[in-house]
Amino acid sequence: MMHFCVIIIAVPVLIIMNFHLKDMIILFVLYLFIGMPISIIFSYLLTFLCLYLGVKLRRKKCLLQNDMS
Repeated sequence: MMHFCVIIIAVPVLIIMNFHLKDMIILFVLYLFIGMPISIIFSYLLTFLCLYLGVKLRRKKCLLQNDMS
């Protein structure tokens, strides 16, 4: 979904900046092969980091509750 937003925003900007169609195709191909995998990997890493931190905080909270009781 995010990739379509990037394309929707980027195409008018490229047209306004007077890019030729060949340049736009080259940029699009570069984005597909470089930008998209990087953003997908980054989003997965961010998701796993949030899950890891959530589990860690939950364990810490459980340990604190056990110590108090």
